[in-house]
Amino acid sequence: MSEHTPDAPSAMSTPLGRRGFIAGTAAAAATAAVLADATSAQAATGATRYQALTPLRLCDTRPGKNFGFTRTGKVTRVQIAGRTVNGVTVPSNATAAVFTLVGINRTGGNNFLSAFPAGSTWPGTSSLNMTYRNAVVPNLVTVQLGSGSVDVFSNGNSDVILDLAGVYVPSAAGRERGGRFREISPGRRVLDTRRTARKPGVDSTVRVDLSSLISSGQLDADAQAVSVNITAAQVTNGGYLTTYPFGEALPETSSLNVVRGENRAIGAMVTLGRDEDNRLGFNIFVKNGCHVLVDVTGFITGEEASNSSTGLFVPVTPALS
Repeated sequence: MSEHTPDAPSAMSTPLGRRGFIAGTAAAAATAAVLADATSAQAATGATRYQALTPLRLCDTRPGKNFGFTRTGKVTRVQIAGRTVNGVTVPSNATAAVFTLVGINRTGGNNFLSAFPAGSTWPGTSSLNMTYRNAVVPNLVTVQLGSGSVDVFSNGNSDVILDLAGVYVPSAAGRERGGRFREISPGRRVLDTRRTARKPGVDSTVRVDLSSLISSGQLDADAQAVSVNITAAQVTNGGYLTTYPFGEALPETSSLNVVRGENRAIGAMVTLGRDEDNRLGFNIFVKNGCHVLVDVTGFITGEEASNSSTGLFVPVTPALS
């Protein structure tokens, strides 16, 4: 997706999304959740583990796309749990989801989107803000599901795109090997094409090999996914970046939308794969040319990790704070 026809920016309206890292994923106020640990009273009640998935586009409201949603007034509802897209089935018992939400502003001024559990009342939060007509704005969202679905409230006329990265499913015992978040602190920069290569051009693919993190003991060799911050710098033209695992085909999704001349960054939860040489990592597809920086902030454990409650996730209803 590369749609972008900017008008003059204007002052941003409220409510403003509050960006932060929650369980390793960048989130807005509309995606409130808490991280369970061994001392948390909630660790055995409502604790969930992360399940990484092949990137899936579950909703696109643009004309000519128009799939994966129902709309009532200003609310777009997207079913997530149990959906099958391109041969991949989302677990039917998913209680929360991690996805890139993209808003395309179809009004002439300030606008915002807010994601929250389907069937509940809009909590007054926002997941992303748009400030001018045809602005294309992404954000990574972690949100509790309602009856397996999410509602996206739009303050004004907008197109909505939802690309799923993974889901949280219940932990029966409150202790797990796989699916727990582990932080890498401080974050580790694993790629900066400004220093290592020419600027990636149109329709190019950048490889992110994580072997160095494994050899240094910072990343488990069987990690399912990594939490990263991706920055696009010296952008040649408006376009997008797509992250996807080694060993898989380029999906019809996006992780970051960019604008010519701007530096933009976003959090992402990226599923990992193995290449032909058995190296662990992921690819970044660059549509229209830019330098790419990747900082790893944490990872999701695999089944060879120790059995623990630390890093399990307890989704809660979004709320203003």
